[in-house]
Amino acid sequence: MADASIDSREFRNTMGRFATGVTVVTAHVGNQRRGMTANSFASLSLHPPQLLICVDQSASMLPILEVADAFAVNILGADQRGISDTFARDRKSTRL
Repeated sequence: MADASIDSREFRNTMGRFATGVTVVTAHVGNQRRGMTANSFASLSLHPPQLLICVDQSASMLPILEVADAFAVNILGADQRGISDTFARDRKSTRL
């Protein structure tokens, strides 16, 4: 669901700074909080502001993302490899 309060210029500037790298995608459904490492992340549309992530069909995070009202994409810095590694274990989502 796109948020109309997001400034399109700021969204474009933010997405333009992410050339490549690693993100952690998180979601909360009921009492489940999960996260996964993802590097398939891109801008889809400026109007409305939309982005996409690619999730493997066998990922344990997929059913959570399918029913979540929202998800967060956390862009990691080079010094946050440990966080990326934690969320990348065994192709399964990590409990938060």
